[in-house]
Amino acid sequence: MTTEELQRYFTYVRSIEAHIPEEIEDKIDELHEEMRPFNVEVDGISIGWRQYHGLYRLITASAKAHLRTVATEEDFKIVKNIIQKSFESLKMDLQSGKSGAVYEKSKSAKENTFNRVVDSIMDESGEFDKEELIEELGKHEPFSPIKAQEEWGKYERQGLVEKNNNTELWRLSHRGKLFG
Repeated sequence: MTTEELQRYFTYVRSIEAHIPEEIEDKIDELHEEMRPFNVEVDGISIGWRQYHGLYRLITASAKAHLRTVATEEDFKIVKNIIQKSFESLKMDLQSGKSGAVYEKSKSAKENTFNRVVDSIMDESGEFDKEELIEELGKHEPFSPIKAQEEWGKYERQGLVEKNNNTELWRLSHRGKLFG
């Protein structure tokens, strides 16, 4: 398909007015109800009216992409599959309404490694040598010697580490653990 043909296709698709028959509307209601339990979990995903109307938009978009003016069961199945796969990627089961793991903002491997290395080299006053830290970080995944130096620069610019001018050593800023 040429670029010109593709442009004509999208122009035509935008002009289509698709609507959803009643039997599909009932299925949308059911799908939305299946999604609602995730709204109440700690740090849950917001499932409200916007998401409800989003389901309508996705289904009509699927119908239009298939050059139909009336949404079909196939359009609904396509959208439901997209929603299910999205929830699965977050370790959430749409069928049971349960999540396998609490949806949370977990620390990355980088953050865990940084905190572990800092803990291992800091002295009793909570200070550490910058060069020693960078060298140690470079020995641990997911860092490399170059990545460790780059990350240190980011932490310093963000004010997450600070230099003690009296001792020339560094410490974590007043925020406590860097990613804690």
